[in-house]
Amino acid sequence: MMQKIRQIIAAIVFVLSTLYICGISGFLPEWLNPKILVEIQLIPAILSASFVTVIALIALTFIIGRVYCSAICPLGIFQDLVMRLSKWIKKNRKIKRAKPHYAQANNVLRYSILLLTALFLLLGSTYLALLLDPYSIFGRFSAAILTPIITFVNNIFASVGNAAGNYTFNFKEYHLPTFAVLSTVILTIGTIVYLDIKYNRLWCNTLCPVGTALGLASRFSLFRITINNDKCVDCKACARTCKSNVIDHLNDYKVDHSRCVSCFNCIDSCKKDALSLSVIKKRATND
Repeated sequence: MMQKIRQIIAAIVFVLSTLYICGISGFLPEWLNPKILVEIQLIPAILSASFVTVIALIALTFIIGRVYCSAICPLGIFQDLVMRLSKWIKKNRKIKRAKPHYAQANNVLRYSILLLTALFLLLGSTYLALLLDPYSIFGRFSAAILTPIITFVNNIFASVGNAAGNYTFNFKEYHLPTFAVLSTVILTIGTIVYLDIKYNRLWCNTLCPVGTALGLASRFSLFRITINNDKCVDCKACARTCKSNVIDHLNDYKVDHSRCVSCFNCIDSCKKDALSLSVIKKRATND
């Protein structure tokens, strides 16, 4: 159930965020204003001094872990779509199923990036934060790549609708980005997609300062993935399904909660109900 709820929320956030960034959200009712999705992104909230939002996101992480990365961050949701498409292609090509893999945390790199980003902000520079901010990256990608596609589709609806006397959709104009902007966006997204296909959520768990910052709180979240060793039959389905490669199947299936993005896929994959989202009364030993 938690996985399905997360997927529904993620789908709504992704669609509305994309429509808003691409400027094609005017047909939506006033009560469904996608602008709020911008306001609940962590880096934009920090830069706009929206401390209520920042505290709320951190509190959410303390409760249920890094669900922000799977259900609120559009770049994280985009990476899930890429991973799903990649697995679908492999399945249809009958490529051998991947072996379970546990990735050691590169704490030196991830915390160095976080500290450097924070230092830049303290010195009054937003350059590094906006360069690595997942929402900003997705915004640039949407503006440069997705906007022409969505605008084209919107104008088709507008043309057909206007001919039938329906003016729900309005014609939109779009100016192509410069070569420098387009090449930068393609290079950034291309790198993220490559890392996503090759190493799953490596970008989120090593290079993204937002993911690292929230990981500090998720280490102590109230609800965390727990594994009942009495029910576990060592099928490794959870480790194989984990999009963050944080279930150590060689070490009693311990979970690195600082890098777990609370997607709940591992719970759904277990046929023996050995995994659950439970209240942790004491700090996990692998944290």
